[in-house]
Amino acid sequence: MAATAVIPTNRLIDWTQAGVDGGIPTVSTIYTNLGTNATLAQINTAISLCPSGMVVQLTNGVYNTGTLQILFPHTGVVLRGAGFNGTTLNMSTANTGTQDACIQVGTAMPLSGTGGHGCGLWAFDGQVNWTNGYTQGTSNLWVDSTSNLAVGQVVALDQIADEVVVTTNSLEGEDSGRDVNGVEDYAFGACGNPHSGRVQEEWVQVKAINGMNITVWPPIVGTNWSASNSPQMFWMTNIVQLCGIENLTVNGTNASPGAGLAYSANIGFSFTWNCWVKNVQSLWPHWSHVSTVWGGRTEVRHNYFFGTQGNDEESYGFENNESGWSRCEDNIFNRIPAASQIGEGAGNVFAFNYVTNFWYDGPSNFDPALFSHEGYHWFNLYEGNWANSVIFDNTHGNGGYETVFRNVLTGLSGDSTAGGNPVISIADNLYDNFVGNILGSTGSYNFSGPTVPYQFYICGPSPAPSGYEPQTIFQLGFGGNETNNDGYLLPDDSNTYTTAFLAGNFDVVSNAVVWWSAPAQTITNSLAYPGKPAWWPSSRPWPPFDSNQSSSAYPTNLPAGQRYDSGNYFTDLP
Repeated sequence: MAATAVIPTNRLIDWTQAGVDGGIPTVSTIYTNLGTNATLAQINTAISLCPSGMVVQLTNGVYNTGTLQILFPHTGVVLRGAGFNGTTLNMSTANTGTQDACIQVGTAMPLSGTGGHGCGLWAFDGQVNWTNGYTQGTSNLWVDSTSNLAVGQVVALDQIADEVVVTTNSLEGEDSGRDVNGVEDYAFGACGNPHSGRVQEEWVQVKAINGMNITVWPPIVGTNWSASNSPQMFWMTNIVQLCGIENLTVNGTNASPGAGLAYSANIGFSFTWNCWVKNVQSLWPHWSHVSTVWGGRTEVRHNYFFGTQGNDEESYGFENNESGWSRCEDNIFNRIPAASQIGEGAGNVFAFNYVTNFWYDGPSNFDPALFSHEGYHWFNLYEGNWANSVIFDNTHGNGGYETVFRNVLTGLSGDSTAGGNPVISIADNLYDNFVGNILGSTGSYNFSGPTVPYQFYICGPSPAPSGYEPQTIFQLGFGGNETNNDGYLLPDDSNTYTTAFLAGNFDVVSNAVVWWSAPAQTITNSLAYPGKPAWWPSSRPWPPFDSNQSSSAYPTNLPAGQRYDSGNYFTDLP
């Protein structure tokens, strides 16, 4: 029998395009070498003067950078160390009033206000009305003006939520994204407007302009673009491209967010395209290890991420908001509450990562490692990961068309054997796909509910007093009947369950591979690659996990898992 993707075609996109266009380039020309006696100001000067396509090289040793940031203001610069065990940047950066990072690539957004989220009011450089060309898969769009648009420009597409597929009735009653006047009202109501209205986004690049017709790439992935929802195209002209961080350690132990603003990452990208982090060790960030916002095609591969300062619900490995077509792959995430947090945007890939020691200091002692948290998150792929759980939530907006493919999701907490839900899709998340996964760990569940092949928890009672729902393999459509900040009641939603596509998953309750939404068939090896990638070691099985051979699923099937198991986290990197 020929292998198939199994999933209906209107729920599939070409995820092989994600990441740096054409792959991370090899940049070999050194602009300057800087020893450990270099000040951070000298490092920043070197980066600002470095010609495009060249390297600022750091030597072996420890750099104590002080309270300034390392900044990448323009395109084409690589900051490279002498090795993850050779070059260490000890960061003690305080937040300077922007949504910034210790190493900041691109223009950080100005923030004001206090609290966990700042207020960011950002007027973009241009916007036009998108007047035609809404079909999924098209690259030809029509707009009402091409003034100030140029070939090569990175643009975003958005529209007002249709309140059917995309809803602003989130659990906390807040969302992010542009408001109806085209101003970025970021950070979930901190600017005074809890609903931006334009939470649905795609990020693409202009490839040709012919009159009012624009050719973009990648093609449009959405299924619900409509003139009735006032779709627009907007952009910033100062997009930074082709910058990379390589072969070094970033230590954020002493980094502080400052001024009550908590969006501090060790490495941050904003208004960037085709940038990367490779062969980097990142330690103890305040908030997230790598953050990307407004742009896309960020590639994060072959890295080791350890810990966060908070160990709570706002502690992330790879945080990807209002961005598209990024690829986070073959990384080790150790002792981090949420390895990924993907928000608005489409086409992102989180694949072949090893996530271990799921550490969470919150009241439940359990937090899903794979996490979609902002609205509207859609058409993202989670493939071939070893982790504890995936959740598509509705805290700041819903999502849809997410695909969970050939993962092992154990349901185990990091600091105990307590069980959780391997798969959670909260109310209002629609058209999600779960195919070829291995779900659950024997003996880790206290199952409740009727005896059915899957222990679905769809429309049941409110959560237990602790605020956490019963432990099941699949939890689809739970809303909790909680009232959000707008007074909106978020009920349980059977549509989350009825629109979900479940096929070829092994779970420990059924102790079998169950085909729920499709007849049994051979599942294709990968959606992230057309075949085994060149970097995949011959000693590791491809694909790494097969739901028909659940007893042969080990963390060491993954190259990242093998590195962790051997204790040589950074050896044999492709």
